[in-house]
Amino acid sequence: MEPKNRSRSPSLNCPSPVAFVFSGGSGLGAVQVGMLRAAHEAGMKPDFLVGTSAGALNAAFIASGITSARIDELAGIWAGIKTKDVFPGLHLWSPLRALLGAGTLASPMGLKAIIDRHLPETHAELAIPTAVIASDLATGSAVAFRDGDIRRQILASAAIPGVFPAVDVEGRMFIDGGVSSHVPLLPARDLGARTMVVFDTGFP
Repeated sequence: MEPKNRSRSPSLNCPSPVAFVFSGGSGLGAVQVGMLRAAHEAGMKPDFLVGTSAGALNAAFIASGITSARIDELAGIWAGIKTKDVFPGLHLWSPLRALLGAGTLASPMGLKAIIDRHLPETHAELAIPTAVIASDLATGSAVAFRDGDIRRQILASAAIPGVFPAVDVEGRMFIDGGVSSHVPLLPARDLGARTMVVFDTGFP
């Protein structure tokens, strides 16, 4: 029996559900914009999105609707981001700052400002279902968030250990999703994907 929603991705000629899977990669997350543009021009359409760290940010942004204009807007966001915007306070004295009690090399407030400025507050506002992958600090396992406060979940998903502090989400502490699932293929499979289009930056 053919999947009922197979026609959503005719150019793939692959079984549905189709997942777009976005890896982590810090600043290299910018290259996913070009990958996304190529997939869009080829007529590929996802049933849901899965993202880790920088890839989670890209997934959540594009989940409002994958259009050429939206992809251009995402490209503009990446073009305008500077290192100091994401890692405020990160400089030669950062290791001393961490040792003297801050605990981490940079403040998460810059990243939080970017997330708050460009992303919706909750999963309910998304047009395409999206899973945000973060790593449970206590167990080291990957957790897929599919509802609730997506901004906080992405802040957790991008919380690079030692650079940013762990983030409390629903009473549990989480760190960068890349620690447990840099390219979240297994979470996508577990969520039901039969076809995966993978946007991998190739960076650990």
